[in-house]
Amino acid sequence: RVWMTLPTGKPIVRKNNRGSMLLEVLLTVVILAVGLTAVVQALVSAYRASRTSGRYSQAALALENAVVEKIYQGGIPAGVDEEGRMEKPFDQYRYTLASQPLNFNNVSNDQINDVMVSVAWDEGAKIKTLSLQTFLFNTSAQRSDDSQEF
Repeated sequence: RVWMTLPTGKPIVRKNNRGSMLLEVLLTVVILAVGLTAVVQALVSAYRASRTSGRYSQAALALENAVVEKIYQGGIPAGVDEEGRMEKPFDQYRYTLASQPLNFNNVSNDQINDVMVSVAWDEGAKIKTLSLQTFLFNTSAQRSDDSQEF
């Protein structure tokens, strides 16, 4: 069966293509399925990363809130070693607080405290932690010379 002729006069013969359309559709469906699977996996990963990032941001706020609250309550004296649960709205977080006099090159400084605060929370089967180490002036330490000016 001649379907068409070329300008040169050669006939173009149409071949019997039964089933090729079905094969093309199946191949298209497989390619789409692989592509959609990759897109769904990327969306799930982005959601998890966003949720984890949000939890770390909340933990940082909770940590800052705990330190500022302790400072407003009279400071963080040396020798503090406590742990507990945060108050609302951060009640899903646990904290630990430890403070000791600064020890630098085996020389203790009673006026500066080395403070370590950690916040922990459960995320699935894992426990995530965010920690902060800072140095604060010891408000309970007395200066040796009250008339000394800075």
